[in-house]
Amino acid sequence: LGADTSEFSAWKKPTALVLQDATGVQGEPVQLSARLTSSGAALGGFEVVFSVDGADVGTATTDANGNARLVYSIPLATTVGDHTLGAAFAGDSTYQPASDIGTLTVEAAPLSGITLSLSPNSLAAGSSTTATVTGSNGVDLSSSSTYSIAYGAGGSWAGNVYTSARAGVWTVTASYGAFNTSAGLTVNPGTPASVVVSPA
Repeated sequence: LGADTSEFSAWKKPTALVLQDATGVQGEPVQLSARLTSSGAALGGFEVVFSVDGADVGTATTDANGNARLVYSIPLATTVGDHTLGAAFAGDSTYQPASDIGTLTVEAAPLSGITLSLSPNSLAAGSSTTATVTGSNGVDLSSSSTYSIAYGAGGSWAGNVYTSARAGVWTVTASYGAFNTSAGLTVNPGTPASVVVSPA
């Protein structure tokens, strides 16, 4: 007959794992920390696995005080905001497994510049193009940037959408704070309106 593993698990000593929330910056290292105990007593020498958004990011061994610490380098492409942080102890023949979840708050990396793209960057007069501004930290700054086009191009802006007027090759400029960048826009002559002449 098969053994009841849940009964054997009940014989093991209970454990508790407490994970601390963390805050870090895109592209920078942050320390992740969790404490492992059993009935209030620290457990040293055990491995704790850390995860971010469900993906394992590293393992650390608890010290004499039960603390496991891992230095995690936040990828630059990580989105700004809150992410699910996890820590888990697998347990062994003596101790029951334990886990905890917390929050890793990712802040934007310092901005060193911006780039501008136009979609499309070639169009017929009277058509519209959408400007996208991206920070060096990967953050979309389109809605909070200001835009202008070279004098003589005419047309109009509605947020980051430009409706063209005159044919030519024009320079579009985007500004965000102290940063400026530009991109070329080709406006082709529009299709002439058809004229129908009726017999007199």
